[in-house]
Amino acid sequence: MKLQFHDASIMFGEPLKPAPFNTATPDAARAMLDHFGIAKALVRLTEQEGLSETGNSAAASFAAGQSRLRALWYYLPHTTGEFPKPAELAGAMKRSNIAGIYIDPSKTYSIRKTFIGDTLSACEDNRIPVFIPCPNYPAYEKADELLSDFPQLTFIACNGNSWGLERYTWPLFERYERFNLCLGQNRVSGSIQETAKRFGASRLLFGSNYPAVTPGGACELIRRLDIDDASKEQIAHGTLDRILSEVRL
Repeated sequence: MKLQFHDASIMFGEPLKPAPFNTATPDAARAMLDHFGIAKALVRLTEQEGLSETGNSAAASFAAGQSRLRALWYYLPHTTGEFPKPAELAGAMKRSNIAGIYIDPSKTYSIRKTFIGDTLSACEDNRIPVFIPCPNYPAYEKADELLSDFPQLTFIACNGNSWGLERYTWPLFERYERFNLCLGQNRVSGSIQETAKRFGASRLLFGSNYPAVTPGGACELIRRLDIDDASKEQIAHGTLDRILSEVRL
């Protein structure tokens, strides 16, 4: 069967290091998506990694008017005027057609309730998806701490590694009904299959994690999973589509 892929974990823009594809412009990004058969994508830009405030504006402009692209904003502390205040967040996202918030604790932004709680409360109330990279076990401990305070937050763990992932994610799937996993660099098909069978494919999202890896392998892995076709469709685009449809802006 031919799957329609909607990529929830991809980065465009001027590469920070040599990359196999030039994605510095929307046209170039669409050409890369076409090459791998990816229909739509959530956009992060390399500029957001180092200059999040100007990068957020650049990401919104990059995706503006593009039916196949929607941008994510990188979180910045609103108390210093670098990010919309919680009461204004949904409206600001609607005006800029922003799909969700990306929070990277490694950028020295704390995800503890004291520092970010009011923003997360606004995301929880408005079903705004929050993407947080979880590359290792301590990151999932932080995810548990955050979700214990905001159990109805639409949380998407992304950019994780492959090994032993069930040990970290299954307890979170069991406890938090809105915890989701973007497959990213997970290349162990058996792990994905068992997770889908136990918790349902509706908790899993396709993400290529480009430019860290090329999207072809990620797409082929989903095609070859030993699960039914409906579950493959769910992972390829259905889960992301549902999450975005639930956002209240």
